[in-house]
Amino acid sequence: MPRWRGIAFPAILLLALPVTLLLVPPVSRWVVLSDLRKLDRSASIRGVALSPRAVRLDSVDLPSLGFRAPRVWVLLEGGLLSRRCTRIVVPACVLTDPSLRRRPGAGGGGRGGLPGLGMDEAVLVTADDTSMASCWVADGGRAFCGLASGDWGSVSVSGTSAGGARTSVQAVFRDCTALPGGLLRCPASLAGHSFTGRLSGSLASDSASLSGMLDSLDGAPAGIAFELDGSWGGEMSLEARTDLSSIEPVLSAWMRHLDPDAFVALSPRGSAALHFSEGSACTYGVDADFPGSRIYSRLLAPDTLTFDASAEVYGEAGSGGFTIDSGTVSIGGISLCVRLEASAGALRLRAWNPSIPGETITASIPGPMQGRLEGTVLRGSLGVSLDLFVDRACPESSDVSISVDASSLSVGRCPVDVRGFRTAGSCVMHDSWGNSRRIDLDPRTNPAFLPLDSMPQEFEAMLCCAEDGEFRLHSGFSPEHIRSSLVADLSSGRFSRGASTITMQLARNLFLSREKTLSRKLQEVFLTWMLEESLSKDRILELYANVVELGPDVFGFQEASGYYFGCRMQDLSARRIAYLVSLLPGPRAYHSFFERGSVPGYWEDYLDVLIRGASRRGALTPAEEDGALSERISFPGASAGARAAPSVLL
Repeated sequence: MPRWRGIAFPAILLLALPVTLLLVPPVSRWVVLSDLRKLDRSASIRGVALSPRAVRLDSVDLPSLGFRAPRVWVLLEGGLLSRRCTRIVVPACVLTDPSLRRRPGAGGGGRGGLPGLGMDEAVLVTADDTSMASCWVADGGRAFCGLASGDWGSVSVSGTSAGGARTSVQAVFRDCTALPGGLLRCPASLAGHSFTGRLSGSLASDSASLSGMLDSLDGAPAGIAFELDGSWGGEMSLEARTDLSSIEPVLSAWMRHLDPDAFVALSPRGSAALHFSEGSACTYGVDADFPGSRIYSRLLAPDTLTFDASAEVYGEAGSGGFTIDSGTVSIGGISLCVRLEASAGALRLRAWNPSIPGETITASIPGPMQGRLEGTVLRGSLGVSLDLFVDRACPESSDVSISVDASSLSVGRCPVDVRGFRTAGSCVMHDSWGNSRRIDLDPRTNPAFLPLDSMPQEFEAMLCCAEDGEFRLHSGFSPEHIRSSLVADLSSGRFSRGASTITMQLARNLFLSREKTLSRKLQEVFLTWMLEESLSKDRILELYANVVELGPDVFGFQEASGYYFGCRMQDLSARRIAYLVSLLPGPRAYHSFFERGSVPGYWEDYLDVLIRGASRRGALTPAEEDGALSERISFPGASAGARAAPSVLL
């Protein structure tokens, strides 16, 4: 629509060619030029050609209006003394920055006798783009229609003026990614999106008052009503409001973008509003409810999630990004206050709730997210606080801080008995080769179970260097692990590093499957907390060392010692202990070293790192460190391909 307005007013000025030009055939070039200069003091033409039925103007240039045309035709009819102009035809022209040129009044004034005007191919040139347009003005300027298109999209417009101060307009715009012509700067937060819809209202020489409906956004149904008001030279404001019941396709499309196999059934209720004024940021507000929502995604859980959710957020969206200045997000009865600042490549998020009732937690988390923990009863309350800073341009500056206050939270009942692992218990372990085996975790009934006090003293030091440097200091969750994982993931652009502590790995090994879903991670977090609450650090380390996968049907360091080196763990050298520890991230991937009977140089270098780390922790004397650094890994006996099932030397 703004493109058309840029065409209409220069076009209407052309209609004011003097009547004397049309009535007197022998009009000279200087007379025509004199009349054009009443419209533009810098006007120029190259020539005038007259005939009984038309006047042809060559190379017309009206610089102040941004108008240039190689040819303009003035069509005539009637006798010599009653000749009149019936139409002005511009086959082709160029309008430069039409929206920035001076605008006459929108009313028809005294133009009732003016002829019609047609522009066939008008090239609209602005600093941002070049577009094509055509238009028709009839009834002395009281009615018009036109079409403009460019890389930004297309718009068709029509309008009428009854001679007053304002002109009524209607427009339909399709697949528009910007507001053409520069009449109103598109909010930066909306740039790049595609809009289709319609509008109507009125225009004056100095202002506009329009309203309409955004039918689709980025190809998805939208149903967003909006109002546009203000002055051309002053402040223009945009108000948009939508009933959220129409945005389900948008949310579903976004979810399927993350997971093409996702199923989403939402019933959003509420509204969203946006206000934009030139020279300032957009402000927005969203008040939404999602009752009875259903989502299935392999990234979330093995089954469909059914839940209620809501969000109430308010903030700004400007050229530099957007903010949530105040907001609350809820799933079931779990509510979090949120604050957010997001800009190009950087994000700062704070979310917190100092007291979430325990009963609310278990009642609000969908059953498939709880897994085998479903039926757990919590008492008391939980306090949580998250501070996250993400900087894609400089990942090393990213940081995350998670504070959890579970001092008032207790477990009334849980289907998973963690306390039974204090001195006994058993678990079924699965390896990467498809083997599974039940392992008795009681040293009194399982002679293959190796107590912690029977393990070499350097074992814990090397294990902590490789897997969890703060094992004895944290309560199951390591802030440094989480931060390092965040930095690594941002640097690589993918999920390349986990943040699991030894306790989290044990929780996964004892109770959970290998599926990589959000639900399994939540269960892992809860079970980690329970393990830390119920077991000593010594027992956690002892269980981990006896069940962890280290080879095909090889579980625990005692079995691995016999499988790889043919001896008990107590008899391993420091370097061999370091080698077994180094296998933990990927026993199947690193089994190739054993299969070919040698360890590559870069892996020997990594073993040196673990040995030096254990020495710094006081687990090795300088002499023991030197001896371990000078050793190289070799596998005694037959090659791996000829090895039998794992054995344990008692």
